[in-house]
Amino acid sequence: MMAEELKKEQETSAHLERMKKNLEVTVKDLQHRLDEAESLAMKGGKKQLQKLESRVRELEAEVEAEQRRGADAVKGVRKYERRVKELTYQTEEDKKNVIRLQDLVDKLQLKVKAYKRQAEEAEEQANTHLSRYRKVQHEMEEAQERADIAESQVNKLRAKSRDAGKEEQANTHLSRYRKVQHEMEEAQERADIAESQVNKLRAKSRDAGKQSAIMGDGEMECFGPAAVYLRKPERERIEAQNTPFDAKTAYFVAEPGEMYLKGTLVSKEGGKATVKTLCGKTLTVKEDDIHPMNPPKFDKIEDMAMMTHLNEPAVLYNLKERYAAWMIYGKEAEE
Repeated sequence: MMAEELKKEQETSAHLERMKKNLEVTVKDLQHRLDEAESLAMKGGKKQLQKLESRVRELEAEVEAEQRRGADAVKGVRKYERRVKELTYQTEEDKKNVIRLQDLVDKLQLKVKAYKRQAEEAEEQANTHLSRYRKVQHEMEEAQERADIAESQVNKLRAKSRDAGKEEQANTHLSRYRKVQHEMEEAQERADIAESQVNKLRAKSRDAGKQSAIMGDGEMECFGPAAVYLRKPERERIEAQNTPFDAKTAYFVAEPGEMYLKGTLVSKEGGKATVKTLCGKTLTVKEDDIHPMNPPKFDKIEDMAMMTHLNEPAVLYNLKERYAAWMIYGKEAEE
């Protein structure tokens, strides 16, 4: 019994030993496979991880590029917004300038019409004086004719007269002759005066129609405050021709009483500008209230687009200079 049990135990033990070995072999095989699987998995995972990391870097680069494009787009939008505001402001300023220029043109056209009316009135007055002169001249010719007749009669009576009665009659005719001669002299004097007035009125009508640039400062005083806009004074024209010009410091400065004054820039600081005007005043204004001047050679330029600066005072000053030089409205004035 004991032997059988021992044998069974031995068989069982041998069987278990075989199973153990088989299991160990199986475990080793599985472990080997697991190691291979893990190795393959690690290799594949690293590649995948590298791909993912590369993709992440690409996406990060794309995000950064997109962010830069977005920032550039925002900057561009802001830049265009500023440009739109500037253009809007410039458009409004241009509209204001057009309104101001149109107002100035209307005023100048009214003055031209007034000059035309004055010329027509002067011409009409000249025609009236001319008709009077012709009438007086006709009367003078008649008086001369009567005087010639009277003188002829006096000479005849003197030749034929022998007695006192005839001599007295001759004296009477002589007095009549002298009276007629005196009337003739007065008529001649009136005719000369009328002719002189006609010539003056004709000259005045021509000057009123053209308002020639040779009018002196004294003649321009009749236009009052508007004279400086119609013709530059002689002294100012001479000074303008001889005054040195510095484009860096020559500016127009806004002045409520005079609209704009010419001046020399003294300094700029903190958004403020100090300008010394030609009349001796020193003004401190915002930098936006000063405008660069054009060189004197552009004062009477016909095409404004050719000027260096097209700001409001430069355009207004150019118009004033052109009008003062009779470069505009000349044709209307001649008509």
